[in-house]
Amino acid sequence: MTRDAFGRHRRLAPDCLIGTNPLDVADKALLAEYRIESNLAETTIDKKFTDETGLDRSVLLNEIRDAASKQPQGVDTAEIGPSGRFKYFHIDDGAGIRMFYRVPVSSGTPTEAGEPEEYLRVSFHTEMSGPTSLSVDEMFIARVASPTLGGTDKIIVRHIESGNEHSIAIPNLESLAFGPNIKDIFILQQIGSAGLIQCIVRIAFHPVDGFDAPENSDILLHDADERNFVEVRRTKGNRWIMMQSTSKSSNEAYLVDGDGTLLVRKREENVMYFVDCGDADDEIFLLAHKTNNDEEKVESDCLGEEMKLFTARSTDLPLGSFRDAKMLYKPDENHSIQDIDVFSGFVLLYETSTQDGKQRISICREDGAASTCTVSLPEQIHECVQISLGQNGFFNSSSFRFYVESPLRPPTPLEYDVEMGTYCEGNRVDNFNDEDYFMKKVFATSADGTAIPMTLASQTTPGIEGQRPTVLVAYGSYGEMNGPVYDPALVPLLRRNFTIAHAHTRGGGELGTKWYEGGRGMNKPRAIDDLIACAEALTNELAVTETHLLGVKAFSAGAVVAAGAANRSPSLFSALSLTCPFLDVTGAMSDSTLPLTEHERDEWGDPYTIAEYCPFTNVVGNSLPPTLVVGALDDVNVPYWHASTYAMKRKQMLIQMREDEVDDQRHLGETLLKIEESGGHNLIGFRLNVSSLDCAFLISELKTKSNKEKDGKVSMLGMLWNTVV
Repeated sequence: MTRDAFGRHRRLAPDCLIGTNPLDVADKALLAEYRIESNLAETTIDKKFTDETGLDRSVLLNEIRDAASKQPQGVDTAEIGPSGRFKYFHIDDGAGIRMFYRVPVSSGTPTEAGEPEEYLRVSFHTEMSGPTSLSVDEMFIARVASPTLGGTDKIIVRHIESGNEHSIAIPNLESLAFGPNIKDIFILQQIGSAGLIQCIVRIAFHPVDGFDAPENSDILLHDADERNFVEVRRTKGNRWIMMQSTSKSSNEAYLVDGDGTLLVRKREENVMYFVDCGDADDEIFLLAHKTNNDEEKVESDCLGEEMKLFTARSTDLPLGSFRDAKMLYKPDENHSIQDIDVFSGFVLLYETSTQDGKQRISICREDGAASTCTVSLPEQIHECVQISLGQNGFFNSSSFRFYVESPLRPPTPLEYDVEMGTYCEGNRVDNFNDEDYFMKKVFATSADGTAIPMTLASQTTPGIEGQRPTVLVAYGSYGEMNGPVYDPALVPLLRRNFTIAHAHTRGGGELGTKWYEGGRGMNKPRAIDDLIACAEALTNELAVTETHLLGVKAFSAGAVVAAGAANRSPSLFSALSLTCPFLDVTGAMSDSTLPLTEHERDEWGDPYTIAEYCPFTNVVGNSLPPTLVVGALDDVNVPYWHASTYAMKRKQMLIQMREDEVDDQRHLGETLLKIEESGGHNLIGFRLNVSSLDCAFLISELKTKSNKEKDGKVSMLGMLWNTVV
């Protein structure tokens, strides 16, 4: 059956749903069909879960809600502002109201603060709250507000102490930033019928009188290339506004102040660089690398596939070659720079191991690698945790915040004092190494011999071979980390003796830039090879589980890898869970009217490569495992029809097989489809219910009792429990 047979499920174009009620504009019959499918999915899963466990799904919902409540919230998440005067945080009341608070910092250090005060309250019933920006002096906050029921976007600037506001209506706002001078606000706006032309505009703002008329604004950047994304933000030292136009393989950045605009470096194909600045003209920091493996050109311009850190002066701009800048830091061959954070006197380096993906934070002084040191984690912290940097908005701070987390421990904020070389007082660190906690890096061998790391987590040590139900979490796209993060939706599984295995396949960023390049574009099929290798290792040499106890779970672009692996090796899995999934790669990359098509071409490969792995076009209906597919009608990142057409194609194949009385019906897995009518890509307002449904589905399908007799052997992981990987 061809994809054209499912054109009806693309009828509700997602751009016509933004800010509107789908029932007012959509095909009512199609909506009714989705409601029937969604009710069927919930009823089927609920019944099977109750039959298997004797429990109601509300038990899972309460467990997920309880797990979510253990995440840092309120003042524990407060991040310091750009002048160091206040720390900021927000609280959601669970009923569509977000309250914004700030805490005065009495001594100028992030750890000594007073009582919080509320300075803003936003109702999601009336507006979708967009990006915000504080003025450098922290007297004003600007935000993008989009009316929930349709209408023109607005910039709203609020004087925090008095509560007085000024606003201006500007259509298609994407983001904004206060300039170094409070009289300038820089906005990113999309124009054109498809919103494909991106402009950065400077708008004059007067604290007393408000905004100048839009026609008096200055257009600073106009980018009509559909391959590019445009960004605007204030640099860390509050000296410049940075504007950047980025494709998948190259970029071009500018610095703006009251004296004009400076080009940092002209765009060069296969060269990427990222810019941040201190508070002086000689404090311009650049991360740069090549996006291909052309060894001759790499040698000529001192760039390689992995990032290097450079520093330059404004008088050096525009740079011709990176040899014109000073190389401040080059990581050793076993590490890759993922990100930097600039402070007065030092730069934080957020690095990952290119061998196993373990993370570290290093401190680079102005004299570069000679004085670079690594921040040691507290002894209670397991070496396999996920590390992420805080916002750290105060350039002159001598301390910084970062977070550690794992599937069994919620994010824990830590403050580190660089001058003292110690952690700040008041840090509360749970024990990440207690006896009821198991976490370990293990490896699988992919088809081309590459070692693929996985991070395993469970509440108890693996014991009898093959007895443990396991969920393999997949992503492997965009160079993003598929790290072992705390996900409340996985907590009910961990409590029921599941193992959670995060697969660090190529295409992700866990092992650095080269790892990402190895699984994108023409190399995308490698990411699928890697996931298959992980599944085979879990059921064979690692002996963690068996195929009838193994499921795979993916969100968004991770569905390409997960569903692609299920198509190619369906007998490896007994459950497939796909949420807001990107599945019809062929269709999306053939439709130039979609806003991300041109930008995404380098991520997914040429038409021949896509045809090899596209989950939708390669569905094999006679052997796929039971599958839950969830989408949202107003998802503008991944349109709902990826979920609906994939599910309907599988259902149609299953019906046809039964009508044809196909003999091989060993894996005639049922496909369940749930389409939410709102909530967007992140299913806002519906996440708890969808998560509980997903848990119930996985628990029901991955039986906790084996159908085979066991010989009582201890698994390899059980023997590895006390070893260092």
